[in-house]
Amino acid sequence: MSDRRFIKPAPGLSVHDPETGRPLVPQGRGVAWNSWWQRRWNDRDVIATTEAEIAAAEKAAEKAAAKAATKPAEGSTEQ
Repeated sequence: MSDRRFIKPAPGLSVHDPETGRPLVPQGRGVAWNSWWQRRWNDRDVIATTEAEIAAAEKAAEKAAAKAATKPAEGSTEQ
């Protein structure tokens, strides 16, 4: 039985997530620990994080996206 761990890519790296078929999101996620992730860990491609850190990073990203959506586009005549 594999345990669940919270990981994210090491700074400056993009790591393939075999479960989603896409890169592991920068804020990280919980994964079922298996040999794939153990190899990434051994190669120092991923680092540990916590569920709270992931939630905080997601909240900050949502806040930044909302702020960007309300900001007029550069060169816009709107005031």
